[in-house]
Amino acid sequence: MAGATAEAPAKLARASVFRLAWPVMVANLLQTLTTTVDLIMVGHLGAESDAAVAAVGFGAQFIFLFFSVMISVSAGTIALVARAIGANDPAQADHVLKQSLVLGALLSLPLTLFGLLAAEPMLTVFGAAPDVVALSSAYIRIISLVVFFQFISFLGSAALRGAGDTVTPLWIGVLVNVVNFGINVNLIYGNAVVPHLGVPGAAIGTSISYVVGAFVLIAILLRGKGRLRLHLSGDWVHMETVRRIFRIGWPAALEQIFLQVAFTLWVVMVVVFGTDILAAHQIGLRIQSFAFMPGFGFAIAATALVGQNLGANNPDHAEKSGWFAIDGALRGAGDTRFPLMTSLSGMYFVRLPLGVLFAFVFGWGIIGVWIPLVIEYYYRSAVITTHFRRGKWKALRV
Repeated sequence: MAGATAEAPAKLARASVFRLAWPVMVANLLQTLTTTVDLIMVGHLGAESDAAVAAVGFGAQFIFLFFSVMISVSAGTIALVARAIGANDPAQADHVLKQSLVLGALLSLPLTLFGLLAAEPMLTVFGAAPDVVALSSAYIRIISLVVFFQFISFLGSAALRGAGDTVTPLWIGVLVNVVNFGINVNLIYGNAVVPHLGVPGAAIGTSISYVVGAFVLIAILLRGKGRLRLHLSGDWVHMETVRRIFRIGWPAALEQIFLQVAFTLWVVMVVVFGTDILAAHQIGLRIQSFAFMPGFGFAIAATALVGQNLGANNPDHAEKSGWFAIDGALRGAGDTRFPLMTSLSGMYFVRLPLGVLFAFVFGWGIIGVWIPLVIEYYYRSAVITTHFRRGKWKALRV
């Protein structure tokens, strides 16, 4: 009987995690599908398809640098919204939402300039073929123009998830993909009215879909969704809240920025083997990203539930929820620095050095670049699990 009693909270935690996780899995699958659709469609451009696939893949890798900053703000957003909801303080949750959107809007401006000005020089330095540089630069510049709308959509969805609503971001993801596909079909290949645009057409379609998604999300938040609502009245900038969001988020920002730099260096190793291999590599990365969706969904669910339980002063339930996705659980508790150190050590001391060793010293070629990926993931999972088991994250103040 005692065993059954002890098992009940665990079953409840599993049910809560899965209820929040499955829409996140599908939503992030759809988010990944947006750039994957671009990749697939430009892959049918005939003679230019190899360069087009490599360009869109390289461009998407560059765009992920933008997402690294978005993730940093969203880490603070989810943690603070979740704690406010757990403490039954919806006014504070609304306040955090508003300040997150303001912070995201401000951060989007330098990133837009960076994308417009730095795309071509960076791609040239990485050693990509001239046709890949030209196409990829055009793709990056076009999407850079809508970074503001990407931020709004990303952070609004993060706030909803922190409040326990993972379904609304899912439906917005469906809408974004439908719009993206419909526009891409016409702009990439052309028709009787629109000329054949190729890779730039894919960027335009994706950009428009991001704008549509952002407007729909803002409309939903203004009307109020569940326990969260965006209020236009009142102060728009509250520096103390902005600092709290940033204090939680900066390690996640640093983690993602350095990770994207490492990913880019990893791709540079691939560029050495030519455009065909680079195109194949980008396709492989898209397929791999789909495999990550279940884990990412559980991580977001754990982030929200851990934050809510800690806000309600219930660390034991927070721990039970956290065991389903440990990295996300630490973020929900506000412990973003340890995942930072783990990720960076994995990339810079495991994946990249072993990639150079296997591919170029041992002469294993492109296979030598890929093998360290698996080794690194085993390393990171072992380190992060050990840290979570120690339980110091339960006492963190945010």
